[in-house]
Amino acid sequence: HELCRQCISSFWHQSAPSEDFACTQCRKRSRTGPVLHPHKDMEESIQQDPQTPVDDVLHIVLHTHKTSMKNKYESLFEGLKSQENKTLLNRVYTQLYIIEGESEGVNEEHEVLQMEKTLRKQLVQDTPINCSDIFKPVQGPEVDLKIVLTKGIASIRKSVSVQKLILDWAEGKANQDVDFMFVLPFQELNLIKCDQYSLHRLLCDFHPEIKDLDPKIHDVSKVVFIFDGLDESRTQLNVSQCTKVSDISMTSSVGVLMSNLIKGELLPSALIWITSRPAAANQIPPQYINRVTEIQGFTDPQKEEYFSKRISDQDQAEKIISHIKTAKSLHIMCHIPVFCWISATVLQEILKQTHTEIPKTLAEMYIQSLHTQINMKNEKYEGEKERDQKKHLESNRSMILKLERRSGQCSALAYILTSEEVLDELDLKKYNTSEEGYRRLIPAATNCGKALLSYCLVTEEGCSSLASALRSNPSQLKELDLTYNHPGESGVKLLSARLEDPH
Repeated sequence: HELCRQCISSFWHQSAPSEDFACTQCRKRSRTGPVLHPHKDMEESIQQDPQTPVDDVLHIVLHTHKTSMKNKYESLFEGLKSQENKTLLNRVYTQLYIIEGESEGVNEEHEVLQMEKTLRKQLVQDTPINCSDIFKPVQGPEVDLKIVLTKGIASIRKSVSVQKLILDWAEGKANQDVDFMFVLPFQELNLIKCDQYSLHRLLCDFHPEIKDLDPKIHDVSKVVFIFDGLDESRTQLNVSQCTKVSDISMTSSVGVLMSNLIKGELLPSALIWITSRPAAANQIPPQYINRVTEIQGFTDPQKEEYFSKRISDQDQAEKIISHIKTAKSLHIMCHIPVFCWISATVLQEILKQTHTEIPKTLAEMYIQSLHTQINMKNEKYEGEKERDQKKHLESNRSMILKLERRSGQCSALAYILTSEEVLDELDLKKYNTSEEGYRRLIPAATNCGKALLSYCLVTEEGCSSLASALRSNPSQLKELDLTYNHPGESGVKLLSARLEDPH
């Protein structure tokens, strides 16, 4: 119904119970407040009359901006970005475990390693941070932290945390002192061809709804910038020595504009949230960062919460949770949200079948996931119905062999090997992989009594990786075979010093 904004807002404020909204005309109730649209005549009058008061323009732009952000970020795509994988974020969102600082001893070359051990230790030590409170200090005065850097390994849901912050703001649930939230993903910034931009033009390109605003309004507004995916950036950042740009209308390269925002030359009161994988985070000099946080994934209760929300059939959800708990390697890997999604997708399909064995290992889960994806591919592109699994795997043998040769599934294997019981002996030759694959497997040698690394293409770099793993993990390693490799003199000395060190 078309009603006066002021009247209905006043009605809700005076007569409606907390978080319960009613229409003044038909009296229907809702737990969420409907979007209050500005009257069309008012919008048209602003466009036609240049003398429209600035406050009215600002009011409409703020409302339009929030509505636009809500529409853009209220849905989540898990897996391929297709309509069947679309769901409302608030229906499935599960809070992630975010800590202040970063976990100790995680080697940037092996980002998945040691996560379970680190998470268990820090569950006792740290106070988790809600993503909506990312700019608020855990202790001390209520002063916003200007620049926050959040690290997290691949698929740990850094972008989903960004999405949740925006949605809670757009729906009026949090950070209501903020006027604008501007999202500038590095992946999209990479596509910009023009080498001269003003910040105002850049913001209008990403958020067209603000084009009618006077650029100077940003100087007196509370603004949040979100730079998502620093690890994907091809933009040259030189925060310490960039050319000074202090006016929102001045033109420069995108890299210089962003560097000036981070440095505080442009919009010095703006808040900035940067997300990145750990290995790329050092692009921002630490003196410009007010807080470093790390997303560590799901705790055990959060894993169960995710499956309960993701799977509407609660009996099926309970069966899947129960199975995941009995398979240690699967349960460990489910601290990574995307692996929870893979597990839910695969196990839901398998529970519909009667003759398919439920996967109990990481490798079996990936094979079943591949089988599911092949089914989807065949149904979409070849018009085939689901066929026998063996025929599927045979017909897609080349795809599977390529997958096996990738050196990625090795980081995960090393993680599992270091998470299981201590092995008497580990022979890396059994894992037929590339030089890069062996390098990723090397840290698993810390979790065995005897490590056989002969003929495994171990170089000086591999010795450095092993020494780093030995330094950060209590090791059971007593015997190490490095024959028929090329560790170099410095590599041998580095390992010898580490193995002789009682600490």
